[in-house]
Amino acid sequence: MRHTVEHLKVLVAGHLDHGKSTLIGRLLVDTRSWPRERLAALDQIGRELGVEAELAFLVDQLKEERLQGRTMDMTQVLIKAAHRSYVFIDAPGHTELIHNMLTAASRAQVALLVVAADEGIKEQTRKHAFLIHMLDIKSVITVITKMDVVNYKEDRFQKINQDVAGVLDRLNMKALSSVPVSAKGGDNISDRSRCMTWHQGPCLLQALDEVSIPFQEDRKPLRVSVQDVYPHGTQTIVVGRIESGVIRKGQSVKIHPGARESKIERLMMFEKPWVFKAAKGENPGLILANSAGVKRGEMIVDQDPVESTQRFKANVFWIGPEVWIIGMKMTLRCGTQEAPVEIESITRRIDPARLDIVEDADDHLGIQEAAEIVLRADNPLVLEKFSFIEPLGRFIIENNNVIQGVGIVTQTGL
Repeated sequence: MRHTVEHLKVLVAGHLDHGKSTLIGRLLVDTRSWPRERLAALDQIGRELGVEAELAFLVDQLKEERLQGRTMDMTQVLIKAAHRSYVFIDAPGHTELIHNMLTAASRAQVALLVVAADEGIKEQTRKHAFLIHMLDIKSVITVITKMDVVNYKEDRFQKINQDVAGVLDRLNMKALSSVPVSAKGGDNISDRSRCMTWHQGPCLLQALDEVSIPFQEDRKPLRVSVQDVYPHGTQTIVVGRIESGVIRKGQSVKIHPGARESKIERLMMFEKPWVFKAAKGENPGLILANSAGVKRGEMIVDQDPVESTQRFKANVFWIGPEVWIIGMKMTLRCGTQEAPVEIESITRRIDPARLDIVEDADDHLGIQEAAEIVLRADNPLVLEKFSFIEPLGRFIIENNNVIQGVGIVTQTGL
């Protein structure tokens, strides 16, 4: 039997100023998911800033964002529609914050690829489409916004829709549906538009309601990222985030690297005096039978075989100001784990803006390029394929505490 998840996580991706925040703002209004008093304050916000109040203000909460008219960081918005609830993740559209968009995309089950009818496909549209493909988000809906700006013309929608389909086809992707909308006027958002009677497909909320995501009970192996260790009288509390699986009182575990054996003597949760188990996404305090030497960055696992790895394959999107040359050391961070890493080999380099394979020198990763590479870490890490356990398959690359690249693990144990 197939079930759908309670909250469908929807990434809203696309080029800067193509109307992503306005689209979410309209959904908030149409579904009455925004408090009435906050709507009343919208005009006041516009008067204070000296600009016309816009629906995007509902999403772009920071004053700097309102003044610049662009989303500076990803925003998550809960929208309660008739058939189910959605968590819309509004990601930045500009190049400087592409790593924020990747973090947002990794949490999503569905992607809305937003393209403005007046401007059409832009460079950032292709990059976001590539990242959606890279993270294997299979359910994609194309949303052609600002149809009011082009007088709701069907031929303009068909032209943009054909262009987007071409981009997705190059990535072996296909949209579930394509919806022409005007978020400003509310056309084709929650109801069919009288201005676009030529559109025979669903409105946006109908298209989302039709997306079926199978429910999967978390039966994956236990992985707990150690975040901190605190003294507690004569005992030690190990605080960790459960990345997958379930942890129980009395359970035998191993601590990596090193596969040291221990046992869960007690679980502690905030304001819960008696806890016997905790699951994925929770942050319990653990009292172990043997906690000697446990520190941040280590991993608590169950008794199933698990191997630390130092060589692995990955897909990387490089956003650093300089190239990354084979053999050059960088710092990899995955959850609470970190290690110096270097590129061992480059299998393929891609220019996401053009969706072309780069044919020149293969000894470096260039600025704003993506690549399939083999990485070598200086010390063992507990990593998993992104398709298996996302938090342990997603990483960032830093240099001097500045993010240079983001990536996902595609194969471990080389």
